[in-house]
Amino acid sequence: MFSRVEIGKSGSLVTSPKQEAVLIFDGSTVQVVLRTHFRRGPQEVAWIVPVPAKPTDVQPCADRVFDQLESETAPRFYIVERTGGLHLGCGGAATRSEIAPAVSVEKAGTAGVFQWVVLAARDASELVAWLNENKFAVPPESEAAFARYVAENWHWLAMKVRPELADKTILAPHPVVYTYRETRLVYPLAISRISADLENEIVLYVVAPGRYRCDNWANEEISSQALRPDEMAPSRTNYEEVFRRAADERGGRVFITEFAQGLDTVGLRPLLGLLTQRDPLQGNLKATFLTRLRAVVCPRAMDRDVILVPDSQGEPLPNERYLRSAASPSAPMMLVGAMALVGALLTVRCFIASDQWALRVAGVLLLIAVCILIAL
Repeated sequence: MFSRVEIGKSGSLVTSPKQEAVLIFDGSTVQVVLRTHFRRGPQEVAWIVPVPAKPTDVQPCADRVFDQLESETAPRFYIVERTGGLHLGCGGAATRSEIAPAVSVEKAGTAGVFQWVVLAARDASELVAWLNENKFAVPPESEAAFARYVAENWHWLAMKVRPELADKTILAPHPVVYTYRETRLVYPLAISRISADLENEIVLYVVAPGRYRCDNWANEEISSQALRPDEMAPSRTNYEEVFRRAADERGGRVFITEFAQGLDTVGLRPLLGLLTQRDPLQGNLKATFLTRLRAVVCPRAMDRDVILVPDSQGEPLPNERYLRSAASPSAPMMLVGAMALVGALLTVRCFIASDQWALRVAGVLLLIAVCILIAL
């Protein structure tokens, strides 16, 4: 008889700001649920998100989306014990004119604690000037980071806490959800370099027709064979150590796939309904597979966005990890082992040395049985 005993669960890997995003993709439309944890109070917060196409349907979202995702997909660690027996195309003009300004406001509104505005920009310096004039107070180095997105005609979702709520302590505001039309899947990470800490945790959840991976970052999985119990670690295993070693070996540019499963099963169907805001039993949902990807990156590694592509070779990956027990054999088991060894020696002496073939065969079979008992 065997039973599994949960010894720990993987939590946050760093204490610095954390980005979490759900990317729901059906091949033509991307719905993004985005949450960022801040170090400072809301008076200093300006949230600028580049979007490949014009974002629509900007709405607040409940924290329980990420709470539920964390609960269902974060790696959990088990030891098996014996209990008995032996992861906006812009339409700006090519030249400046009074009719087509360098920065234009396409839409504005509120979403929970945020007031937001959708911008189109043809010039990075003009975009910086507009944001500063409207009290977003972006850092001086923002222009270089913005330029790469402006050159590709991305749009901008700019958010800040509503003035009437600015006196409240909100270091982890509620998520924001928005939608845009696009045939490729990309997470804009390079822009985060201008406000990054020494370490930054990025968690991406991709809900799509199949498993996804990074195209321009390294991809890895952490095998259970590399794990061992560690009572002093947050997860009570060496998972954090193995994770960081993998990141260091790749220069910080690696995403670890921690979960990859279909969500149309009975157990995970409520999570699929929560993410898509649709009844999984009604209609034809294309995006029913969830991949969880996680990375710990430093500002130096944030030199590119994350391009996500289908992983046709990848296998389903549950979040359970089974470790070999590090406990030493108990005294009774050591006594049983010693007795089995003595029995094996007697078997060799009495049967295999016999001149009768029948006894030799019986001796070999008995020796095999004794070896199995020793292994158990």
